[in-house]
Amino acid sequence: MPNILVHLIVNLALIGLIARFDPLFKQDKKGIVLAVFASHLIDIDHLLADPIYDPARCSITTHPLHRWFMFPVYAGLALFRNRRVRYLGVALLLHVGLDALWCL
Repeated sequence: MPNILVHLIVNLALIGLIARFDPLFKQDKKGIVLAVFASHLIDIDHLLADPIYDPARCSITTHPLHRWFMFPVYAGLALFRNRRVRYLGVALLLHVGLDALWCL
């Protein structure tokens, strides 16, 4: 299985586990699932790179929405009171965190 598929499966599984054990998830499944899938939209910044996908390239150092200075923005979203925004922030942090692990 190519690295990108493994990466996406691990990302979705980890977020799914968090959602599964969060008692608030039962109250807003649709909104939280949408927030989690929306977190993958940050990968649109891969379109700015040439080539668009390179398995040997580290996303954290290349793509604008994956850079270190964006992490506090995502952490701020994770602190919001609104559940959907909070899940989006958590999902974004997990996304870039997993991307950082792939760079190792």
